[in-house]
Order: sequence, then C-alpha cells, then structure tokens
Amino acid sequence: KPEGYTTAKVDQIIQEYEKKSANEQQSTAKQYPNIITVVNETFADIKVLGDFKTNEDYMPYFHSLKKNTLSGQMFVSVFAGGTASTEFEALTSNSMAYIPNGITAYTTYINSPMTSLASTLKAQGYGGIIAMHPYKGTGYKRNKVYPLLGFNKFLTMDDFAEDTEKYGLHISDKADMERIISEYENYKKNNDKPFFMFNVTMQNHSPFDAAGVSKDIKLGYNINSPQAVQYLNMLRKSDDALKELVTYFKNVKEPTLIIFFGDHEPKIEESFYEEIEKGYKLDDVYKNLKKRNIQFVIWANYDMKSDNNMYISANRMSSLVLETAGLAQNGYQQFVSEFSKKVPIITKKGYIGEDGNYYKTGDKTSPYYEWIHNYDILQYNNIFDTKNRVQDLYKIAQ
Repeated sequence: KPEGYTTAKVDQIIQEYEKKSANEQQSTAKQYPNIITVVNETFADIKVLGDFKTNEDYMPYFHSLKKNTLSGQMFVSVFAGGTASTEFEALTSNSMAYIPNGITAYTTYINSPMTSLASTLKAQGYGGIIAMHPYKGTGYKRNKVYPLLGFNKFLTMDDFAEDTEKYGLHISDKADMERIISEYENYKKNNDKPFFMFNVTMQNHSPFDAAGVSKDIKLGYNINSPQAVQYLNMLRKSDDALKELVTYFKNVKEPTLIIFFGDHEPKIEESFYEEIEKGYKLDDVYKNLKKRNIQFVIWANYDMKSDNNMYISANRMSSLVLETAGLAQNGYQQFVSEFSKKVPIITKKGYIGEDGNYYKTGDKTSPYYEWIHNYDILQYNNIFDTKNRVQDLYKIAQ
C-alpha cells in the first residue's frame, strides 16, 4: 500500500485534476472511427539500439508510414518475453512500475472487472469489442481476463482452420490480418456502430528456427547470428501483413484508426546485441532503459496532424488512442494523459521526466515524485483495493 493511501486521497487527487480538465471529458469526435489495435509479437526495429547493415530494409512499409500518423518509440517493462505485461499497460493505463517483481498482472491480479480501453469504447457505443490471439486461449489467463476487461468475444487458434498458413507452430501474420478484415466485414453486415478489435499476433514468437522462412534479408557483415537473420526475415513478413491491412482500410469509407506496436524486443544472440550496441543510437539517458523500447504507429485513413518522433511508454497507449480518436476518457485515463506530459516514459526500470533526465521510481528527490506517488495511489485503488474502488474514477462523463 502506498504511503498515505486512503480513498479520500484518491478523491482529492482526481478532484484537483478534474478542475484542470473538465472541458476535456466530452467526446469531440464528429464520427467515431473504427479502432483496430495490433500488438505484433516481438516486433521491434533493433536498429535503434545501434546501426547495422542489411542488404535491404526489413520493415520498409512500416518505415514509410509518415502521413496521417503518430509514431515513434514506445518503452515497455519487459524484454524477450512477457507479452501480457505490455498488453496490461496498453489496455488498462496501469504501469508495471508499481507491480512487484516476478508478477504478471493478468495471471495474479485481474480477478474481477477492470476498466480498460475496451470498456471505455463500449461505454461510447462501440461494437465488436473483439480480442484475438491465434494461439492457446489459456495463455496468461487471457480467456478469463479479456471478459473482465470488457471484451465481448475472444478468438484463439481454435477459431482458425487447420490449414491456416503457419511458420513453425505459429499462425502467420498474413493469416492473422486477413482474419481481422473478415471479422470487420462480418460485423459491418448488420451493424452501423464503430468497430473495435484488439489483436495479439503470434508469428514472431521465439525460438527463431522455424522451417520454411525465406532468407531474403541478409546481414551486411560477417557475424554468426542465424537467429537474428531469421528474426529480420520474420519482421519482413509482418511488415508485408501490415501493408495488406492498411491497404484494405485505405479503401474503407468509414474513418478508421489502426494502432500497431510490438510487445518487446527479441531473444536473439547476445553477441549480436553486443556488436550493434557499440554504436548505440539513442541519447545516453535511454541506456537506462536499454532493450525496453519497441516502435509504434497510429495510422488514420483520414487527414490528421502527424508526429513521427514521439517517445511514450505503454501505459500511455489507451489515453493516446482516445485522444487521437476525439473520444471521451474516464478520470483515470485523463490522469494518465496529464501524467504523461510530466513523465512521458515510465517502466519497471525507472522513468524519464519531461526534463529529459532518468529517475528511479522511489526517488523522493525527483521533481516528479508527487506525480509518481499519486499515480501509485490511483493504481493501488484500481488494482488492489477493489472493494473500495472509487467507481466514478472509471466512468465516462456523458
């Protein structure tokens, strides 16, 4: 329990915040866009850690998405595994910074309904509200967690045909994206409400030794890294699948947002990481969070202002999506939106303030400690003190 925690303190934090942002609660969207979120397994442009040569770009389409997009670096709390922790942060606006070491929130703490991007969209009239993960539904207790987060339906590998394209044991991103399109089309046959789907792919899961993967992408120097080579070639297939998805929705008349990001960086040869990190590319302050950044893009099939140099953390994703769509946020999401102006990046390894400096979460000398502590108090109320949860904090102001 955070120092000074009471439900009265929760009320006080939110009242002070709501005075500042009362005008931001209502939706400003003229037409609610479809929202399709893809958490792409192990999708990361590792060139941000240090440059290396390849014979051709391994994610050319992703790199080309500049118009009508928000994109950049997204920092997460896990490396080489722990997908559910990134999902948890991105969906619920909570941060793993306040979760004990060794704990996965999905499997340990989500045992009753919890607000999320799904429930917030449902409260604003969205339909579909589908979660999809083309693997075992019991992984990380997703089959139990997703309904508690507000999803109406959960599609797993059991909902795909036996002859669905696979790489090794895993359904391909191409087949996965095609299923997104078919779910959207089936939904729209009988519904006019905007569509929401949250999809966690499986194609690029380690180990990187699946048969049948072409080796078109080659490293431009002599280092024995077969896992890295296969990984880069898998990324190219993910990039092709993303292109197919975006191309389809370019031709859809309804406004649509596609949110695409990775969950963590890959488990490949440490010798490869050591080689490329000799020329580390990001500012030195980010070395404190090294191997914890992946890339994201929010693409719209309509005109919007672009920003292609953003630095966020996964807990910011829901509030950023709602802001981009012009939709209302509940009080908790509003707090995280405001918090992120002061602390743009927070992970289990610490945080970086708007001043560009790195701090440990427990550093009471930090100029952001009050924000950090208040976030801890609100998250404790959300996750742990469920019997005394301040329900108004999680409702949409209509």
